[in-house]
Amino acid sequence: MEQKSTSRYILTALSIIVVVTALALVALNAFDLESRLGWNMWRINSGNQALADKYKEGYLNARATYQKMCPLVNRQGSTITGRVEEIGKNSIVITQDYFDTDAQIDNVSNTRTVEITKNTDLTLNTAKPIDQLNKETAAFKPGTGNPPSAFSVKEIGLSEIKLGDYVSIESNKDLRTVASFTALKLKVIR
Repeated sequence: MEQKSTSRYILTALSIIVVVTALALVALNAFDLESRLGWNMWRINSGNQALADKYKEGYLNARATYQKMCPLVNRQGSTITGRVEEIGKNSIVITQDYFDTDAQIDNVSNTRTVEITKNTDLTLNTAKPIDQLNKETAAFKPGTGNPPSAFSVKEIGLSEIKLGDYVSIESNKDLRTVASFTALKLKVIR
């Protein structure tokens, strides 16, 4: 009985030694790469231009391949969507999810500042209950106008926008690589 117990301790100790040795080798390898190549494995562009150029080349190639598969995605556009992160007196800050942008390639982050003016059309778009939408759809006659919307729409003020709201924003300029812009229309979608 004691022999099994001693064997277990020895096996456990050897396992711990193997794990610690593996971690030490990984750390030494990372340190060696940083000192030999002059780059930090956690940051792409930390002084090594060749590495930054390779990152950019690979990213742009992947973007081009993706755009061949989905040609209408991530072109220029005057509409952007995202989540509200901050609300100011006359502006909001969103984290956009519409465009495929990279801070190092496109020189803009996914955080965008949206100016709200008195001319900005602010609406709250709330999904209609399915029963109501079904009734409206059944009553709709093709050729008599637009089909019923899946959303109820009401005008709101900036004070009614909440942190975490999902928004769709329209502007009169290409929003792909701008850090801040003025909204013509802002739809809160709940």
